[in-house]
Amino acid sequence: MGTYGEIAWRAYCLATLNGMLPQDAWRASLTEHYTDPNKLSNAIQHSCPRGAFLGLCQAGLLPGITTGQYTKSVSSSRYALDAVELLRANPKLANDKRQLEAQVFKERTPNDEVVVVLAFWGQGMLR
Repeated sequence: MGTYGEIAWRAYCLATLNGMLPQDAWRASLTEHYTDPNKLSNAIQHSCPRGAFLGLCQAGLLPGITTGQYTKSVSSSRYALDAVELLRANPKLANDKRQLEAQVFKERTPNDEVVVVLAFWGQGMLR
């Protein structure tokens, strides 16, 4: 699932089971995962996977999370939504992360957005 997939999954659980806002759940999940203050600080600054998770929430793709305005992220949210569309069109891409990233990002560098999407896709959670 990858580190940011695990963090996203835990954030989802916190949001749905504890009624937290997705952005608060993301921060809580990071805090649980990273006990070292320096690593936590770096993870907080790594906004791309957060943007992907919140973009999925914002679009209403995760059951139990109400559609809403959760992020100002444009690019990371869009990459996540593009990955979902590609997976819907060709589910076999779930088994080839590099190919999926190549199709989503073209010449850009992936930044864990696809890892977040695949965490939910693999659990059958994306509506």
